[in-house]
Amino acid sequence: MTEQHSSDWLGLSGSVAVVTGGGGGIGRATAVSFARAGARVAALDRDERGLAETKAKLREFGDGHLVASCDTTSEDNVAAAADAVARTLGPSDILVNTAAVLRPGGLDTLPLAEWNAVLAVNLTGYFICAQAFGRQMRQGRTRQSHPRRLDRRQQCAGAERRLQRQQGRCRDALAATRR
Repeated sequence: MTEQHSSDWLGLSGSVAVVTGGGGGIGRATAVSFARAGARVAALDRDERGLAETKAKLREFGDGHLVASCDTTSEDNVAAAADAVARTLGPSDILVNTAAVLRPGGLDTLPLAEWNAVLAVNLTGYFICAQAFGRQMRQGRTRQSHPRRLDRRQQCAGAERRLQRQQGRCRDALAATRR
């Protein structure tokens, strides 16, 4: 069992977290938060300068992180990054897609080529990454190695039991006020 960090209230210690867009903004903040919680982080981005800053911040939380250039619009690039993550850190447990681009101006003046570039990163890139890293998630871990990872039915059943207990407490409290 991996040591749990005090800031690891989600039980992420030892998990492999992949963050696209990890070279800046929300992506860097997400990568650093995962590292603070004890996860092994793979920060991916096209922005080499931003990745250098992210790498320096991740070093504050020790070794065991990967910072790599990756164009999420390229299946080959993402496949190579996924292979590097699996070789270096192990199969991914978590994927956070924060890679995105914005184009200034209104839709009525945006050229089609710019629109397609936005879709390639903001939509298709998410899809490509979800496929590549999702395969690792399905193949790489078992429930025995990560017992905290429950399937959706178990999560829903647990939430339903908690809700029923809470409803019971509310009924009891209401009945007590009517006595």
